[in-house]
Amino acid sequence: MPEWLLKDENYFPQLDKDTFVNKSILSLLRVLSRIRAQGRCQTKKFAINAVLKLASTILLIILLSLSETLLL
Repeated sequence: MPEWLLKDENYFPQLDKDTFVNKSILSLLRVLSRIRAQGRCQTKKFAINAVLKLASTILLIILLSLSETLLL
């Protein structure tokens, strides 16, 4: 066997095992807060009535389903 396999390891893990999880959660929260901040600015510019949004969504679904049946 090689000598490096016979040597004892001097590995001492850190006491704080949650560092990776904490950093991941914080970075995820930063991204979410940026998305939320961008959403606030755009909602004032492009405010559309909810009834109009619903009607246009239903119309688009109907047109999409009709377009697939016409192509077949």
